[in-house]
Amino acid sequence: MDVSQIIATLAKLGHNARAIDIHEVVRELEGERLSPPSMFVLMGHPNPDIRMFVSDVADALELQGHQVLPSSIYLRAHENKGLQGLIAVTHQLPFVPQIYGFDDNTVELLELGVVKTVSGAGSSGVRLLRDSHSMRRYLTLESIKRVVLSQIVRLSALFTYKRLFSSVKAKDRFRSERPWTRFVVQRFVSDQISDFKALVFGSRVYVAERSVRENDFRASGSGKLSFPTPDEALLNLAVSVRRQLQVPYVSLDVIHTDDGFQIIEFQTVHFGPSVKDKAPKAYVQNGEKWEAVDNTTSLEHDIASSLHEFLVVAPPSAQPTAK
Repeated sequence: MDVSQIIATLAKLGHNARAIDIHEVVRELEGERLSPPSMFVLMGHPNPDIRMFVSDVADALELQGHQVLPSSIYLRAHENKGLQGLIAVTHQLPFVPQIYGFDDNTVELLELGVVKTVSGAGSSGVRLLRDSHSMRRYLTLESIKRVVLSQIVRLSALFTYKRLFSSVKAKDRFRSERPWTRFVVQRFVSDQISDFKALVFGSRVYVAERSVRENDFRASGSGKLSFPTPDEALLNLAVSVRRQLQVPYVSLDVIHTDDGFQIIEFQTVHFGPSVKDKAPKAYVQNGEKWEAVDNTTSLEHDIASSLHEFLVVAPPSAQPTAK
């Protein structure tokens, strides 16, 4: 993505924008030199530690009265299915029902369910499991993967002390200091042979249907994309979710159920543009109807145009809330 093209397009649309390195923002914050309140558009980062750093900076910016796009809570929700589910409840989004937790003993898996670690990207960290025993074994293995050497030494000492002396204190310390894996359990919707990926830039939507992988239940990462004409209900859902989240663009993973279209995941920053790159058509609203137009715009143009639409054409305070 060429940020300079985004800035140039925003300038043509009448906006005063410039690129600024995140470290420069931090220096400005530390020197108390950021005034008056400005808007910061964050592009995210694939590295989780850097992404958390950006989220920290976003928190500080919002605390000082600056506007951040997307809001810092959406940065924390990136690939965090648990927080996404809580956000969906807040905005009354049609999200696939789920349970969020970190202590697997508090959640009983009584039927076939989709268990996801909150930090898994794409289809990683996702398992289809049938019972609580299988779920606990899987989550324990995921926790072990995240243990660093210093934790291993300390936990081994606590474990040995607990086994040798049966100390209640040692047991409590081991339980509190051992790694835990945050996870969600989503209702498994059977007979799904595909899902939909929708990329929304302002009022412009790109949609692909993704077929599930061979001998699998997951469509994410399968690479099996097709581009049939989408149902208008899916297009309406896509733009209404963007408005409810009050963001200029959003990526949605959606399935079709007996209850209509339901969201299984969303991202408001650093999402893959492959659907936009490969889609032959984009869908835009023409009055109350949807119109298919040739996909001839660049990603940079779509980002700049969606920011312009968000800020000028339909600012957040004027955007309707869809139920």
